[in-house]
Amino acid sequence: MLSLVLFAGILPILILLPGDVTFVATLYSFGATLSFTVAHASLIRLRMKQKDSTDVFYRGRPNFMAGGTLWPAFAIVGGIATGASFLVIVYENATTRWVGIGWILSGLAFYVVYRRRFVKASLTGTVKAPPAFGPALALQYRRLLVPVVAGQPSDDALDVACSLAAERGARIVALNVLEVPLGRPLDDDLAEIEDAANDELDEAIAIGDSYGIRVLDRLVRARSAGPAIVEEAERRGSEIIVIGTPRKTLTVTQRALFGRTVDYVLRNAPCRVMVTASRDEVTT
Repeated sequence: MLSLVLFAGILPILILLPGDVTFVATLYSFGATLSFTVAHASLIRLRMKQKDSTDVFYRGRPNFMAGGTLWPAFAIVGGIATGASFLVIVYENATTRWVGIGWILSGLAFYVVYRRRFVKASLTGTVKAPPAFGPALALQYRRLLVPVVAGQPSDDALDVACSLAAERGARIVALNVLEVPLGRPLDDDLAEIEDAANDELDEAIAIGDSYGIRVLDRLVRARSAGPAIVEEAERRGSEIIVIGTPRKTLTVTQRALFGRTVDYVLRNAPCRVMVTASRDEVTT
């Protein structure tokens, strides 16, 4: 954002203030022809590095084979053309030449300082971004499914989901699974339990409103919550499930680390699953 304000807002205005349109046009051509030349040269260099590779890469046509390298014809012709145009601009326009070269040198100096002081890496080394953990994994997702039940873990999960949705404009579906005992039909009258489930969904909508996020509520009946959550995620094309669970002290007799429902979702979900642990630790 800062670079856009500086280079696309403040600096262009300062350059235009003197009213020399010719200088502005040649300076733009200086940058454009240089960038195109560098792009063409980079493609040619990439082909040279790929000639001994056994990996399959897409290569735009036309190409010609010479010296064991599949050379890109358009990149060579385009690089020569834009490079020649760049040299003409540099030779014919003294003011543009010195301003453009000064701009490049100042950028390189800033790059050197930034790499050594903040990145703490060599100038030629490749630095990979650290792997994403926790909430950062979900920043790219726009369709979130949050199973809700009574209790703080569910509220914490919805808080995390709403925080992520607020960053990306994502859609949240709050799902409450009404587990019907095996001895009763799925459509049996469970008015009291259903009212409690609707209250939880209303609370989920209220939490979403506090973040400025619209939460869609969904109440389903099923024999078991785990399969119902997985089925709903598949039906809606959810990209991530955010599910809450209390922190537990696992005993010798327990097989499910997070609980039966959460473990089932982790094993069978068609998408990524984020498990949020409540601050309230419980011992089971």
